[in-house]
Amino acid sequence: MNQTVRLGELSASQGRPAIEIRNLVKRYGEFAAVDDVSLSVDPGVFVTLLGPSGCGKSTLLRSIAGFAKPNSGSIIVDGRDITHELSYRRPVSMVFQDYALFPHMTVRQNIAFGCEMQGQSKAAIAERCEQMLALIHLPEVGDRYPAQLSGGQQQRIALARALAPDPVSLLLDEPLGALDLKLRRQMQQELKHIQRQTGKTFLFVTHDQEEAMSMSDRIAVMRDGRIQQLGSPEDVYRNPATAFVAGFIGDANMIPARVVGQDGKAIVLEVEVAGQTWRVPASRVTAAAMPGIGDPVMLVVRPEDMRVVSGGDADALVMPARLVDRTFLGGRVRLELCANDGTKLTAEARRQDFDHLGDVVDLYCRPSDIAIVPRAPDGAP
Repeated sequence: MNQTVRLGELSASQGRPAIEIRNLVKRYGEFAAVDDVSLSVDPGVFVTLLGPSGCGKSTLLRSIAGFAKPNSGSIIVDGRDITHELSYRRPVSMVFQDYALFPHMTVRQNIAFGCEMQGQSKAAIAERCEQMLALIHLPEVGDRYPAQLSGGQQQRIALARALAPDPVSLLLDEPLGALDLKLRRQMQQELKHIQRQTGKTFLFVTHDQEEAMSMSDRIAVMRDGRIQQLGSPEDVYRNPATAFVAGFIGDANMIPARVVGQDGKAIVLEVEVAGQTWRVPASRVTAAAMPGIGDPVMLVVRPEDMRVVSGGDADALVMPARLVDRTFLGGRVRLELCANDGTKLTAEARRQDFDHLGDVVDLYCRPSDIAIVPRAPDGAP
């Protein structure tokens, strides 16, 4: 059983957030890269900022690190307001996509750099360097230079250098983006393992949904400088707050509908693609506010919850669709379909020989597998 590696005395105190962002705004001219963002991160949690390019996630991270000066708002780390502190005085460390190792320094010298800036003794620094090399499983490379290391090794050294000064939180700005797919997946597992060992708070930036889902304790989905939703990977996936979140996190069937009534604990919906009326539990409204009569909504159904064979559920909803294409994916088959009104749908099956392209099939889904989110009047997310 692995023991937690405590690196020093700077760990976030119990009972208060490791990082707290309050109404942070960062503008470049008239453009708000970060627009009134508030976020609280508990100690020892792996939080991912996820979103498309330009959504503000890296700017938010750089603001915490001190590399971007916010226009307003505050940044508090372990109870200390660091909004206007110089970057090197902040109790956080940052890991970059390009590693940013000093090429003229050995691995040990790179790892020691932050500790030297803190004025630690030579004996303490030497001990910390060996501890970091053991943590990243590279005790034999201490005397090498960065150019003598592979990409994966350089990334581990960058991680060790960031952890050596014992920051309250580690900020990681797409640190795996330069790695090939196989090495990237290995490093995903390694990063999560190190985070658990050290007990540090990790704030990680990526635009890769699968990466965020596999590594995070919590995910903050960003769009246009704001956080659209914050929650566990499962909650964000199963209970998206908006159509944007539903479409950005994994694959989703987005079925337009309109609320026509409420009956007990169910919402009655006119489903345009099927020309049918569906009843969905009111608990499946995942937005902040319950829609009213006449409101346009989107019904979110994940492909794995859309089946072409009835699962034996008496209350399953059924919709006809034409089979357009199918892709064999090993243990499952991905089906591309088209509803009566032309809406494209995706389903998954466990076999591939039951229908021919062009055939009309019945799609089944359980009401409890449907999430109801708001729909903009023009149909945009």
